[in-house]
Amino acid sequence: MTKLLEQTLAEAKWTQAARDEYYKTHPENFAGPDKSFPIRDASDVGDAWGLAGHADNPDAVRAKIKAIAKRLKLTHGLPDTAKDDDEKQESAATIASTVRRPLKKIATLRVCWLEYNARSLNGRIYPKTTCDKIYESAVRKLAANDLPITVFVSHEAANNHVNTELVGRAAKIWQEGNKFWADLDLADTRTAWDMLALAEGNYLRSESMRVLGVELSHDRNYDLPLVVVSEGVEPDLLGIDLTTRPGLADTARIQQVLYESSAHIEPYTESFSVDSVSVTTHHPKEEVSITMNIDGRVLAQAMPAAILEQIKQAGRRTALPTTEAMTSDRQAHQRAHDHIAGVLDECLKPMHGAESARLRALVEATELTEAGRALAMKHAKRLAAAHDEAAQACGMECEGCYNDALGMPLDPDNDGDSIGHDTDNDNESAQKGQDEMTEEQMLAALKAKGYTVAAPKTVQEELQEVRAELAALKEGRLTEAPQRQTQAPSALTEASDYKPEDLYQEGDYLKGPLAPRNWRALADPRVPWPKDVDPSAALKELAPFLAYRLNMEEAHARGRDISMYIGEYEQV
Repeated sequence: MTKLLEQTLAEAKWTQAARDEYYKTHPENFAGPDKSFPIRDASDVGDAWGLAGHADNPDAVRAKIKAIAKRLKLTHGLPDTAKDDDEKQESAATIASTVRRPLKKIATLRVCWLEYNARSLNGRIYPKTTCDKIYESAVRKLAANDLPITVFVSHEAANNHVNTELVGRAAKIWQEGNKFWADLDLADTRTAWDMLALAEGNYLRSESMRVLGVELSHDRNYDLPLVVVSEGVEPDLLGIDLTTRPGLADTARIQQVLYESSAHIEPYTESFSVDSVSVTTHHPKEEVSITMNIDGRVLAQAMPAAILEQIKQAGRRTALPTTEAMTSDRQAHQRAHDHIAGVLDECLKPMHGAESARLRALVEATELTEAGRALAMKHAKRLAAAHDEAAQACGMECEGCYNDALGMPLDPDNDGDSIGHDTDNDNESAQKGQDEMTEEQMLAALKAKGYTVAAPKTVQEELQEVRAELAALKEGRLTEAPQRQTQAPSALTEASDYKPEDLYQEGDYLKGPLAPRNWRALADPRVPWPKDVDPSAALKELAPFLAYRLNMEEAHARGRDISMYIGEYEQV
C-alpha cells in the first residue's frame, strides 16, 4: 500500500510533460531508461530509491541513483540503509549546517508609547502624575535587570502566555519633553520577521502598553475617567505590544525602524613614511587669505602687516631645495611670488631674467588695466616687500631685486629680515585736512567748554597734603570729648490735641432714643408708636430680646430649659 502511494505521488509530481521538459536540459539526472526515475531534489532521491524495486534491474537503477545523489550533493535524501559510513557522516554534516545560531536581535523599533494627558481609544486619560510613576517603574525595572518588558503581537497573546507570539523586549526607555519613548528589540523568530516586514512597509504603525497597578478615577473637571495608580501599589509596565489599534489615539506610533548591521566595520588606519612627512608650525594669529587679482582691485587695499608677518614667519623656516616636492604652503608662496613678480616686472622693469617673460605672460593673460597698473605703482613698495618674503620662503635668489628701482635700503631697520618699518599706516590713520592741536590749544578748548583744568601735583605737594591730614587726625584725638547734654523728660513731651475715637459700649442704645420705656406697650399693636423712635432701629435692637422671650415662654410651656433651644453664647 505504501509503495503504491509513493508511486502515485511520484507520477503526480513528474507528469510526462514535466519529464520531457526536464530531460531537454538535464538528461543525465534520470536513473532509469525511457526518462524514468528523474531526480531534481532530495525528495526525488527518496522517491526514486523506494520505487527502484519495480525496475527491470533494481541494482543498476539504485547505483545510478546514488551516483546522481553524490553529484548533486543530495545524499542526505537517501535512506540510512543505502548510505555508506562516509555518506552518513556527510549527511549529518549537511543537516547540521542548516542549523544556524540565531541573532540576538534583527532590528529595533523606536516607538512613542505614552504622553502627558493622552487620551486612549477606550475612553481614558493618563494624567501627568500617572505617567511619571509608570515611567519611573519602567526605568527601575530595566536598571535592576528584572524580568523583561515584553513585546507581543497582541494583548490577547500576552495575557494567554502564548510564547510563540513573543517577538521582542524593550531595551531602552527615556523621556523627551512630555512624551515617553522606547527602543523595542525584535528577536530572530519567524513571527518577529513578519512583524518587522509589516512595520517596514507601514502596514503596522502603532502599539499599546500593558500596565498593572492602575485603576480608574472620575473627576468632574474631566470628560473621561482618569487612570490613576492604585493606593499602596507600585505600577508595573509589563510590556508594549504591537497592535493595529493603538492604545493612545494620537501618541502610540512606531516612529523608526533600525536594522542590526551584520557587517564588520574595519577601523580606519593610515600609515605613511616618516621621511615624507613635513611638519608646519601654525602660530596663534588670525588666518589671512591672500588673493591676487591682476586687475588691481584687490591691490588697491593696503596689504596689512599681518600678511607680511605671516610671510615673514614662513620665510624663517628651513628652506628646502627646489628639486624636492613642494608642500601646500610653498606652492601658495610660489603662486603669490609669480603674480607679484609679474605685476612688478610689467610696471617697473624686468628683474627675473628669462623668467620675466613667463611672469609677464601671466599678467598679460589676465589683461592688466591702466587703473590696475596705477594702483600697483602706488603700492609698489608693499608689493616688493611681499615679493621678498615669498621669495625667501621659496628659497629664491631674487629677494630684494626691486630695492634699487624703488630706492629702498636692503635692511632699513637692521633686524635681518630686509623689511623696514611701514609708516604709511600711521600717516593714513591721521585725518586729512586736520592739524594736530598743541597743549595750549587743548587747554583753551576745555576751559571754553567750562571744564576746570589743573596742573598735576608734584610729589612734594602730595607729600605735604598727606602730612597735613595726619596732623589733623592726631590733633582731633588729643582734644577732650564734648560732654553729652540731656534734657528732662517733661521738656521733651509735646502737647497733643488727639482725642480717642468713641467706641460702642454695651448698653449704649439704652441711653439714646431707646431709653427704658414701656416695652410691653411698644410690643402691643393697639398702642400708637412713639414719634421719636425709629422703628427700624427698635426692631434691630429689640429683636434678640423678643426672640429670647418667646423661646423662654415656649420652653417653660414645655417644661424644658431654655438651653435646649438657644446656646449659651446666644442667650441675652
